[in-house]
Amino acid sequence: MTVHQGARNNQISSPEVAGLLNRVDDYMRASGYAESTVSSKIFNDSKTIAKLRAGKDIGTRRLNHAVGWLADAMPDDAPDTLRAPKLPMLREQIKEVIDLLHAMDKIGDGIGGADGYAVSAVALNAKSIADNVVDALKAIERAAGHTRVHAHAREEA
Repeated sequence: MTVHQGARNNQISSPEVAGLLNRVDDYMRASGYAESTVSSKIFNDSKTIAKLRAGKDIGTRRLNHAVGWLADAMPDDAPDTLRAPKLPMLREQIKEVIDLLHAMDKIGDGIGGADGYAVSAVALNAKSIADNVVDALKAIERAAGHTRVHAHAREEA
């Protein structure tokens, strides 16, 4: 990945842009919109996607905005493989995993000895990782909500 310091934010190129362009192509197939229309909807500029295809870099904020916009705009009848997972549902599923890991820790306590300690240690380490994932998902939800608020404000203006 090439990261350039931009005047306003980090500039991203290579794998991240390729991933974005793949999502754009998926969206165009699912929605039937032309590239210039999709570019206008995402960036308020009909040529930005073409410029990205030609090798232009994109800032991290604009990249995150585009990824969020595409996830929200994917048609409901698009195949599941094209739709982004719903973050609140994913967070709830991870909380269920955390509950199971907590129960596994209690089982380890009940077993006792070296085997019980090993079971508890694995459960607590996995629970710590799952807690971090929940925190990351919450941050993503907040950022996505922030992006949607600004997008709706621009649409209403």
